[in-house]
Amino acid sequence: MILLIEVPDGLDAVDMDALRRAVAISRASSPVRASQIDSMLESRPWIEVAGFCSYDCQVSTLGLKPWQTPPVHIDLDTPKPGEEVMARLLAHMLKAGISQFEPDPATALTRVAEG
Repeated sequence: MILLIEVPDGLDAVDMDALRRAVAISRASSPVRASQIDSMLESRPWIEVAGFCSYDCQVSTLGLKPWQTPPVHIDLDTPKPGEEVMARLLAHMLKAGISQFEPDPATALTRVAEG
């Protein structure tokens, strides 16, 4: 399947790399998830599906509970009650040059810290 990917304004190469990796990781997680992603790509824009994959990966890698919001869905300008921990994580990620879409924020932060 060949996809034309339109890059939305505001996304840079770091974001696009994180989104592409999120799609690949999410697709590789199970045949059912791969099928779901393929089906979504038939009717939705790639960026929307990639955002879903980033969400999926972050929930998994951060071990979030269903009521917790992962960094990909945090708005640092107006965090909601209960999002304080993930907002701090996101601020730390962005300061370190890590994309909000990073599929595995903890590992990425560790890599940056280790140099």
